[in-house]
Amino acid sequence: TDYYHHLDMIRSQTRFKKIPFWAFIQTLAIQGTPGVSNKREPSEADIRWQVWASLAFGAKGIQYFTYWTPGGGTEQFGDALITADGQKTVRYDFVKKLNSDFKEIGKILLECHAEGVIQTAKSPYQLHSPLNSFGPVQEITGDDSMTGCFTAADGKKKLLIHPLLPEKSARVKLQLQNTTQVKVWRNAQASTMQVANQQLELTIEKGDAVFVEF
Repeated sequence: TDYYHHLDMIRSQTRFKKIPFWAFIQTLAIQGTPGVSNKREPSEADIRWQVWASLAFGAKGIQYFTYWTPGGGTEQFGDALITADGQKTVRYDFVKKLNSDFKEIGKILLECHAEGVIQTAKSPYQLHSPLNSFGPVQEITGDDSMTGCFTAADGKKKLLIHPLLPEKSARVKLQLQNTTQVKVWRNAQASTMQVANQQLELTIEKGDAVFVEF
């Protein structure tokens, strides 16, 4: 329940201090950590959601915890991307594809400032300093989603939108102003979309995100 709040707090402080932050992505089940709830084995959608959420809040680096499966001790670990005896797991292929999917979007985001997020939710999660509008975006309505808001060095605005929860898809509507067309990225593929009546509707599948450039 505090995952998004922590990301937003880190985004806010590192933006203020001009210090880039990196995020760890959970790739394996973890049990027996003192004082911490057990963590189940993540699905492909779980891993993808973690990455898109981290990027939406401004993370400049993605690290996977873990790549090689650790040995057991007080904590007991499931298989990570690579098993303890060196074999690839299904999550290795999940991450290989994911890295390819967000590579081009990531190059753009590296040069952008993370200004904040707009949350669209029936039961919102706590955030540190949420936004209600941003640049040409007057309002975002529809299914539960999180929208990262970015400003490039040339002042142009960009959005990274993903479903609020990993197991859900989302259909959202953006109410815009002074906008006739946008560039929309879905993974590594970009296309130009025309904006009719200052509204843009987008469908985002679970484990995915949409990147919009104005």
